[in-house]
Amino acid sequence: MIAKAGPDAAVRGIDDVHEAIGAGWLARHFVPTVSEPVRLHVEAKRYLCAVEPTYNAILSPASVRSLALQGGPMSPAEAEAFAATDHHAAAICLRRWDDEAKVQGLPVPGFDHYRPHMEAVARR
Repeated sequence: MIAKAGPDAAVRGIDDVHEAIGAGWLARHFVPTVSEPVRLHVEAKRYLCAVEPTYNAILSPASVRSLALQGGPMSPAEAEAFAATDHHAAAICLRRWDDEAKVQGLPVPGFDHYRPHMEAVARR
């Protein structure tokens, strides 16, 4: 079942396909080096669960619930195919940032820190 993105979608047994929603919006405003890692960050989670034995332990409860809805850890063949795709390394990096973003109280720079980077990759 696919539904609008929402914070409790996985609890309700729904894959909210947030990666597709986010990547679609970003693709209209930014270059593929920005939108593609977002599109692939769920695949990156599945990949990391398959290739890093300790990765599952750092997932938030919500990420564990959504992982089951998103196909679970990749098979060896899926992991090999993912590793061969463009933007896979950036998607893995984004996935790790996604995990860190769930840490309460983690210091993060303000919007002005990111503005020049966003302007550099914006579609003209």
